[in-house]
Amino acid sequence: MISVSKSTLVGIGVNLVLSALLVYILYTRSGAFFYGGPVPSTTTAPFRVAFVEFEPIESALLVQRGIIDQTRRADGSPLIDLCVLDANGDKLRLHALMEQAVEDSFDAIVPFGSMVAQLAQEVTTKRGILKPVVFCGIGDPAKIGIIDQYGRSPEHITGFGISGFGFVEPMINQLPVMAPHVRKILIPYNPTSLGGTLEEYYQKFAKELTSRGYSVTSLKIYNTGEVCQKIQPFLNEVDMVWLLPDQTVLEAMDGIAKLCVRYQKASYCTMNLNRLSHGAALAFGYSLYEVGLDVGRYLKRILENHVNPKDLPIMPLQPERFKIGINVENARAQGLLKHIDPKLLYFVEHGVIFTEPL
Repeated sequence: MISVSKSTLVGIGVNLVLSALLVYILYTRSGAFFYGGPVPSTTTAPFRVAFVEFEPIESALLVQRGIIDQTRRADGSPLIDLCVLDANGDKLRLHALMEQAVEDSFDAIVPFGSMVAQLAQEVTTKRGILKPVVFCGIGDPAKIGIIDQYGRSPEHITGFGISGFGFVEPMINQLPVMAPHVRKILIPYNPTSLGGTLEEYYQKFAKELTSRGYSVTSLKIYNTGEVCQKIQPFLNEVDMVWLLPDQTVLEAMDGIAKLCVRYQKASYCTMNLNRLSHGAALAFGYSLYEVGLDVGRYLKRILENHVNPKDLPIMPLQPERFKIGINVENARAQGLLKHIDPKLLYFVEHGVIFTEPL
């Protein structure tokens, strides 16, 4: 029988207590606790995703927020590390950044904008590096060559775009309600925008407006810096400035809004709700944050669930996503509110809309 002294037993007890204390400290500092609390994290490193943009605009930022929010894991940790590659309006830099996105260790690419999506298709195909591409913020994917005449796209590419002109009629339908005094409309636009497809957008809008008795004046503008200077001479002769989804013109929205206030003309933005916070009185479109959520869902399925991009259809923006928006203060400053039915105006300013049953 082994004899153990009392002092030895005390020493062993002290060591056990100190060991337990050390383990407790290590676990608590790493965020883990016993008895039903959080456990040590086993989360794997986030997937690296390149978000490639031609220039830093608010629309792209809203999409990025949606992607990040949608791609959080159940424990709140990020599924992806979204790396923004911004060309700052430089086409040569954009090519270099796309090469970087394709060649470097990114797990997927999100090109924002028609030109960037076209470039992503070109570079991935040319290099033979067919990593997943989920595009967004583009016009009709068929018209910019992402989809061929048979409706097929490269197997590694999917995403979201504006397909067709289903939004034109509902947008124009709001004019007699929201701007009943408007008869003459000025549409300034850059026909090379949206990958060269904006001219078709203008023609569709002009034809539909004309058929309803509106007078349409077009003004082609190729540089943001000349937008306000070019539209000012026309403002005495029109009732509204109608803005297409054209970044060249939309970048001058603050200046356009000031001119609309000075000349008391209403402004109406096509497919760009966020311009309501930059001077527009009216806007019709969709939430770019929600587009980011859509992109995030696709990224999760591709990266986390190993779904092949070819099994995720290229999706047009759904009609239920379209919304009519008004900035009451902008509308008041531009003289629009005095033309709106007082009953409708009361609802705009005081109404409450419930989307869930009571």
